[in-house]
Amino acid sequence: MARVSDTRKQRVPDLFGEAPNIPPEHDEIAVRLFDAATLKRLLCEIYEVPPARLALRRRTLEHPLHESVRGGLNGRVAGFADVYSAHEQPGDLSTGARADDVASVQTLFEIKSKWEGIGNMLRQLRYYQCCEPKPNCIVVVGPDDSMSKLLAENGFVSVVYGEDGFRAIANARQANQQFRNPA
Repeated sequence: MARVSDTRKQRVPDLFGEAPNIPPEHDEIAVRLFDAATLKRLLCEIYEVPPARLALRRRTLEHPLHESVRGGLNGRVAGFADVYSAHEQPGDLSTGARADDVASVQTLFEIKSKWEGIGNMLRQLRYYQCCEPKPNCIVVVGPDDSMSKLLAENGFVSVVYGEDGFRAIANARQANQQFRNPA
């Protein structure tokens, strides 16, 4: 019978090792997205904020997400956001914020170099919604817009990448509206 410490040692390489099913394009897309100017431009598009009003505070690749339990974190890493960003932008006046209020916003980007099973992807995204840090928005970066309607109807923002860069299909407000009021 394996001891607990032996079992943990066996699992660690699986969690942090090279995943054989992730194509090399995935890392190329993540590095392109991680560029500060590219990320800021995309965040401005997603949140409908002029560049002068958005201050990018933090960005990380493979940002750890922790399971949350009542009263805090349990310390267990639940997964990794491909790209994580934290920025400040003007507060939302429609919610009663004053004009000089600043909102701190956290965004998770999940990169899909090709579309595979929608069920697995939605389960992963829903799981990430329950983790810490709690994202204001989860953005799925994909190869085309074929999943954008389905993602928006489930409250996620879709971004398409290509040779000419990244393009948001729906902004955060549109995705939230579609999620709350499906046609």
